[in-house]
Amino acid sequence: FKSYFLFKLEKVMDDFKASCPEQRGPANPNVEYIPFEEMKQRILKIVNGYNG
Repeated sequence: FKSYFLFKLEKVMDDFKASCPEQRGPANPNVEYIPFEEMKQRILKIVNGYNG
């Protein structure tokens, strides 16, 4: 089940990126900029490490 969930989660994230291209506005000093691919990998790593 977990591998299927990861597959679907990654597909949803990829579909979201394709439908909503990133629009960079002026830099905000209070918000850290994290590229989409890096955040995607962070999320997948956290979900993959969950053993509940």
